Amino acid sequence: MIVPVVRKITETKKIFIERALPKEGSLKVKKGSKVEPFDRLGECMYVQNELKLPKGFKPEKFRDKSKYYRAGILIGRVGKEKIKAPYNGTLWKLDEGGFIYWEEEKRYVLLSGVWGTIHDEVPAVSVLIETQVRDLLFAVSTSGSASGELLVLPNPSEVLKESYLEKFSKGIKGKVVYVGHFIDENILKKAHNMGASAIFAGSCNVETFNFAKSRGIKLGLISGFGKIPTPQFVFKALDSVSYRYVFFDGKKNLLRIPIPLDDQTESTDKKEMKGALVKKIQPGMRVQVFTTDKMGRIGKVDRVSQSSILVKFEGDKEATEVHLPNFLILE
Repeated sequence: MIVPVVRKITETKKIFIERALPKEGSLKVKKGSKVEPFDRLGECMYVQNELKLPKGFKPEKFRDKSKYYRAGILIGRVGKEKIKAPYNGTLWKLDEGGFIYWEEEKRYVLLSGVWGTIHDEVPAVSVLIETQVRDLLFAVSTSGSASGELLVLPNPSEVLKESYLEKFSKGIKGKVVYVGHFIDENILKKAHNMGASAIFAGSCNVETFNFAKSRGIKLGLISGFGKIPTPQFVFKALDSVSYRYVFFDGKKNLLRIPIPLDDQTESTDKKEMKGALVKKIQPGMRVQVFTTDKMGRIGKVDRVSQSSILVKFEGDKEATEVHLPNFLILE
C-alpha cells in the first residue's frame, strides 16, 4: 500500500539567508567571513517603535508640528483618558490629520542569527549568508515573516492560561513563541500585545486563525484546525533548540531553525534525503489520522491490510482500523 508522506522536519545543507539593516548604516563583516548566531553584522540608528494616536486625541501643550517628550510625561488626552509617553520620543502632527509618536532613534544592531559564511553583501545595507537549517513545516500559517529568539513554553494539554503567559512578560517582546498544543483568541491577543514577533501552536479553531489573518498577526499551526496536539517528536525537537534565533516564514509555511554544520543528521538513504513524496506503509511507521473520531491524532501502525491499517494510539487499549485515504505517513 503506497501512502503520501508528510515530512514535518527537514534539513537543508546549503541555503542562503539575507540579513538586512532596516536603513542604511555600517556593516562589520566582509565577504568570506565566518559567522555565528550572535555575531554582530552591522548597525544603524533607527526609530524602533511608533504609536499612532487614536481619533479624538488632543495633544498637551503642543504648538508647532512636533514636540519632544520624555517617557512617562503626559502627551495628551482622548476624552478624559490621559496618554503618557511610553518612551522618550517626539510627537508629530501628520499632514493628513492626526498624530503619531515616534521613539527617539536608537542604535539598531543586526545579529547574524545563523552559523555560516558571508557569501555576498550590499554595502551598508545587507549581507547574504550561506548556512544550513532544519525546517519545521506548518500545516497552515498566516502570511508575513519574522525572526527572533525562540521561546518554547511548556506543552500544556489544554488551553494555556493568560496568567502563565504573563510570567514571561519581560522576555517575550521580539521573540518567536511556541505556546503549546492549542491557542485560543485570548492567548493570541495577549502574546501579540506583549510584543511577540510571531506565534505558533499545535492547533487552533478557524475563528482564531481568521482573526490573526485579519489583524496581520503572524501565526503558524503545526497540526491544523481543531484541538490537535503537537506531535511529541516535534515538541522535543523544538524544546532542544529553545532560545536559538529562528526565522518564521509564513509564505512558505515553515519555521526555519539554523543549525551548526556539525549538527546535521547523516543519512545514506537517498530517497530520504530527497524527501520521498510517497512510501510503502509498514508496521511501526508513525501516521496522522483524519477520521471524524480521531481527527489529527498521531499513532503507530500495528498491522497493514489491503486497503486499511490498524493504528495504536497512546492511551488506547485497542488498535483502531483506518481506511485509505484517511491517513498520512508522518516523518
